[in-house]
Amino acid sequence: MLVAALTPSARAQSTDLAHAVAAYRDADFPGARAAFESVLRESTTLDRTTAAEAHRYLAAIGLVLGEPAVAERHARAAVALAPRTSPVRGAPAEAEPMFRRAREALAGDPLRLSITPRPAGRGIELRMRPNVAALDVLLVLRCDDGARQHETRGPPPTITLDLDTARSGAACTARAVNPAGAALLRARFHRDPSARPATERSSSPWPWIVGLGGAGVAAAVGIVLAVVLAEGDEAAAPHFRQTVVVGWR
Repeated sequence: MLVAALTPSARAQSTDLAHAVAAYRDADFPGARAAFESVLRESTTLDRTTAAEAHRYLAAIGLVLGEPAVAERHARAAVALAPRTSPVRGAPAEAEPMFRRAREALAGDPLRLSITPRPAGRGIELRMRPNVAALDVLLVLRCDDGARQHETRGPPPTITLDLDTARSGAACTARAVNPAGAALLRARFHRDPSARPATERSSSPWPWIVGLGGAGVAAAVGIVLAVVLAEGDEAAAPHFRQTVVVGWR
C-alpha cells in the first residue's frame, strides 16, 4: 500500500478544516463559521475540493443561525465548485431544496475562467463564469508579448489588460486566487500573430467568430484557449479540461 506524504502546508490545511468540522459537530456554530472562513481566506494551499467543503458547512451554519440569504450564497458557491455536491449530514431540512435551487440557478454551468482577445487585438479580457458572490477570489491576468510581461488584477467577474495582440501576439496565464494567493481556477491563452488569415484584416475584426466552422477555426487563426479548472476530488468536483474556440457556445 502506498501512502502519499502531505506537505506541511497541506497538513495544516487538513488540520484547519478538521478543527472547523469538529466545532460544527460540537454545535459551536459561531466558532465553526470563523474557522471555515479562515480556511477559505488564509490557506495558501486551498484547492477546489476543500473550498467546496467549507462552503457546504457555511451554508448549513447560515441556516442554523437564521441567515437564509447568507446560506443561499454559500450553497451556490459549493455547487459552483462541485456541481454534484449536496448538503452536509445533519444540516437543517431547508438545506436540500436550497442546494437544488443553487443547481437550477447555475444550470450545469461549470465554474471557469475564459481569456479572450478584444476586437482588433486591442487588449485581453479575463472573465470568471458564473460570477458567484460568496467566492472570495481575485482575478490575476499575466501576459507576455515577447518584449515584456504585463499583469493586471481585480475582482470578478471581468478584468482587462491593454495589450496589442494583433501585432505582437501574447502568451497569457490567468488565476482566480483566494486572499492568501492559492489558485482555485487557472486558464492559459496563446495567440500567434503570424497565423492570422488575410480575412482578419477585413472590416470585421473577428470574422471567424461568426462562421464557427468547426474545430479547424482555432487552428486557422492560431488561437487556442485552454480552460483548466483546479484539481479536486473526482466524485465531488469533476475535472473539466477542454480547448475552447473563443465565441463557441
